[in-house]
Amino acid sequence: MPPKRSPIDEDPVAGALRLRRLALRLLAVPEPADAESWRGVGDVPESGWRLFLAVERCALALRSALDRAGARRRVPAPAREILDARATVELQRILSAGAQLRSIGRFAEESGWRVVVLKGGVPIAAGRHGIDVHDVDVLLDDRDAHGLAARLDAAGYRAGPHGISHHLPGRMAEASIPVDVHLGLEAFASRGVGDVRSAVRPIEALPSLLRPAPPDHVAYLVTHSVAQHPWRQGTLRDLLLVADGVAECAAAELARVERRLREQPRGEAMAALLAMAGAVARGAVPDDAFAGTAAVNYALNAGRAPRAPGPQLEVIRALALFTAVRRGVEVSEYLRQAMAPPGPRPHHPVLRLLYGVSPRLSLAVRSVGRPAFYVAALLAAAPGAWRVRRRLRRLGIDAAA
Repeated sequence: MPPKRSPIDEDPVAGALRLRRLALRLLAVPEPADAESWRGVGDVPESGWRLFLAVERCALALRSALDRAGARRRVPAPAREILDARATVELQRILSAGAQLRSIGRFAEESGWRVVVLKGGVPIAAGRHGIDVHDVDVLLDDRDAHGLAARLDAAGYRAGPHGISHHLPGRMAEASIPVDVHLGLEAFASRGVGDVRSAVRPIEALPSLLRPAPPDHVAYLVTHSVAQHPWRQGTLRDLLLVADGVAECAAAELARVERRLREQPRGEAMAALLAMAGAVARGAVPDDAFAGTAAVNYALNAGRAPRAPGPQLEVIRALALFTAVRRGVEVSEYLRQAMAPPGPRPHHPVLRLLYGVSPRLSLAVRSVGRPAFYVAALLAAAPGAWRVRRRLRRLGIDAAA
């Protein structure tokens, strides 16, 4: 008779944490993992596999790592099916991104635009197809950005409802991932990275497209993950993406990037992500500096609240929930974002109408409304955060670790 399983064994959050430990080992070192790394993996429920793969977005890379180690058969058959299904979805998104980048490259060559590929599009444009993407990010000067947006519209893309301060409304086509045409970088990235256009270079596989210099690319990836999406800092997808960039940098370049990152708000977390990525790039198993963050992320997604209407509201909702769970760890950064001055021109349709009537009134409304909205979001997140903290305590996990 098999031993009785405890409630913790059945909890998908605990199972996802076991899978994260194994995945870190397999993704960093292309050898069979030891018995200790596999301990408890066979007991992870299917819900734990789904949760882990949905949050970490590393199914394609993990399946390849299991194959290299000759260990895919050690994964229970139902979990292998889940892994294969998620890996297929990730591969479809990667192939969609590659096709769109080739189209954008043709448009750039025909029109003489300087198109800089950002973030996850860089390895895909270079022909490395192992890391998931949700959208394609490209950076252009203002006039060329609007020209590319018009060209995409003419090719059958449709514009999203509104953009944000640093990029135009997203462009979407049937059965493709969105394209975000950037006018600049986010304010936090501009502080930590500077002007990525000052040191761009052609992408060898797609020479009509440009990319940031490797140190700038790495600095942007780290600041984007930690400052823009703190609830997902240290996810295996982001870690693999940073490690891919780190592998292109010389040691002196990485030292300069680390010094630059440590000067930013949340610089210690940025340096920790860079250090983990450096270990993975060298083929060493990193110490997991973000296990606590991962546990909170799993718990938030295991009891997922309804999504907010619109991408920016969803970002604020996720940030508020994460902040409320972590309490003192993230509150100062949350309030700093709440008090950040609004951009010069609003992108929401209602605020654009108000801007047309009176730019000063529009700025005043946004200056007052932004912090008020952030505070309201944090208060609204409190009940859900209490449930998440109680769940993590039951599992013996410190949410603030």
